[in-house]
Amino acid sequence: MQRKLLLIILPDVSLSSSLVQRAHFLTIYVNIYIYFITNLKIKEAN
Repeated sequence: MQRKLLLIILPDVSLSSSLVQRAHFLTIYVNIYIYFITNLKIKEAN
C-alpha cells in the first residue's frame, strides 16, 4: 500500500531532472504557504 503511494507521488524516480523539478515546485509551494501564514500573523498583530 505504502509502496504504491510512493509510486503515485514519484512515478519517474529514474528521471532525476523531473525529481529536481518536483522539489523546485514543492519549495515554491512551501514558500508561498509560509508567506501567507506570516502575512496573516502580521495582520492579526496590527
